[in-house]
Amino acid sequence: MNILKLVISSSLVVAFLCNSYGQVMYNEQEANIPGENGRKDGLWVFFGKDKNIKGYQPDDIYEVGVFLDGRKDSLWKRFYPSGNLMSEITYQGGRPGGPFTTYHDKEGAIEEQGNQSGQNLVGNHLRKNVDGQVMMEKNYNDNGQSEGPQAYYHDNGTPELVWTKKKGVNSGTATRYFKNGDVKEVTEYGENGVIMSSAKKERVNPPFDEPEPKEPQKLAPNIPPGTHIQINGKKISAVTIPPGKQKIFMEGGDILYDGFFVKGKFKEGEYYVYDEDGLIHHIEVYKEFRFVANGVIKDL
Repeated sequence: MNILKLVISSSLVVAFLCNSYGQVMYNEQEANIPGENGRKDGLWVFFGKDKNIKGYQPDDIYEVGVFLDGRKDSLWKRFYPSGNLMSEITYQGGRPGGPFTTYHDKEGAIEEQGNQSGQNLVGNHLRKNVDGQVMMEKNYNDNGQSEGPQAYYHDNGTPELVWTKKKGVNSGTATRYFKNGDVKEVTEYGENGVIMSSAKKERVNPPFDEPEPKEPQKLAPNIPPGTHIQINGKKISAVTIPPGKQKIFMEGGDILYDGFFVKGKFKEGEYYVYDEDGLIHHIEVYKEFRFVANGVIKDL
């Protein structure tokens, strides 16, 4: 009998047992047992050899969770090739629904945290950098619309932009700050999110003294050939990208980029990464042309 051990946190050791009949045990529970109707039921463990994803060894644990009548249900955990936890996503009827947390490839380092209802984000939503600093905090109502206080933060912890939403529409005062904490711009919104006034301000105190970066940030990926955008229902090659918000699709129709472009470069938004089977592996979030975090997969 072979015993495989994987440490996934400082306080949790998970053991797998595989006998001559291929039985798989996870946390002292029998796993990977097909249901009577041929659909997956109960606890299932997927390994690198099951998904054939680049970077995973055959016996690396990729994903663990429960099926109910062939559909993902309850909490599912996904792991990096390093063994660190990648995500914890709650499913209902095969779709994400409930609390979720994604992690940096560093033990216990939360990357994104929130709640989903169908394809909508609801309630409080946080995004953090690898050092634990909150970079974004948003709030949503039960319909998935932005509602209440919203904020982006500089990586030194000071606010970058603070504003309010009502049913997805900008409302009240939006204040943008320099990294040293001085007010940079104040915008007033009226009914239906119409800008009533906007005033830029000069920095008063000395600028924030930037520390040396710990490591270079990954740049946004270049747009590959064979991609296209859609304008008025027509496919147009993505060789030349109009500025502003655009969605770029691969030849087969799967989305690749969803965000803002400047001079043909991907400045801000979501970049979709697919595995060798053509399924979404993860989403990367970019800001100011650089990677900031992995985003949550809203619909698998």
